[in-house]
Amino acid sequence: MIVSVLVPVYNEGHLIHELLEEILRADTSPFEKEIIIIDDGSTDRTQELLKDYAEKYPLKIVTHKNNLGKASAIKSGLRVAKGDIVLIQDGDLEYPASEYRKLLSPFKDPEVKVVYGSRFLHKRWPERMRPENWVANKIFTGLVNLLYKTNITDEGTAFKVFRKEVLQDIDIKSKGFEFCPEVTAKVLKRGIRINEVPVRYRARNRKEGKKPHILDGIRILWSIIKYRFKD
Repeated sequence: MIVSVLVPVYNEGHLIHELLEEILRADTSPFEKEIIIIDDGSTDRTQELLKDYAEKYPLKIVTHKNNLGKASAIKSGLRVAKGDIVLIQDGDLEYPASEYRKLLSPFKDPEVKVVYGSRFLHKRWPERMRPENWVANKIFTGLVNLLYKTNITDEGTAFKVFRKEVLQDIDIKSKGFEFCPEVTAKVLKRGIRINEVPVRYRARNRKEGKKPHILDGIRILWSIIKYRFKD
């Protein structure tokens, strides 16, 4: 079986070497690993560096001419993915690729369809997470649990893993960060259980990289509510 690792990136030229080396080293056994990098319209050296890597390593590169958002990048990667399992890896170093085996282990059970890597199962207060982000995560996750009658601990985790047919069956409307609440809502509305495993995490600050801002938070909140009553 194959696991397709989808990696949306945008202006991560300063991290791309470290990121790709970590993903290439990551143990995904017994799954074969397919790496798909989606460059979402980067304006720095990301495209140039990716081309250099693609000449040396078995990577698939998908390029957007313009910045379309995280969800759009994931959809582009999904279209070329050959894997039985799809693992989403953010294009920064907050989530370590060394956790892949832990994320993939539950799929030994053929009944498991979705796995989330929970930052809060590993540590009550994830390393360097800002207080406002901690509070927002708790509010969003609590609202998901209330509206969708589930009991997950980390709705907003970027470490999300799916059997490919599950993700392909979801008509994703989002373009940006709202991908997380939309896919969570639509998975739960289909009666699919979300399994969680603890994962390590170290937050970047705003100087180090892109973070959701207040408008993203409003969109996330609205998505959680909207998709409860609309597919």
